[in-house]
Amino acid sequence: MLLKEKSKAFKHLKKFKAQVENEKYLKIKVLRSNRGREYISRQFEELCEEHGIKRQYYVARTPQKNGVVERKNIKI
Repeated sequence: MLLKEKSKAFKHLKKFKAQVENEKYLKIKVLRSNRGREYISRQFEELCEEHGIKRQYYVARTPQKNGVVERKNIKI
């Protein structure tokens, strides 16, 4: 999901989480991010703690260390 403002990341994550859980009957287990300020707020930490979501961070601008995301973003 593309965001116009980083400050809306938390709102959109909550919306996405509800959508996944309601439509697909799945649970988000891991939230992977690059330690961007919009993803390390106290709100994100509390949401993840409350719902048992594991946090994983990777180093920004190092695609070789971020294999999972890079494989999903490969253009065919």
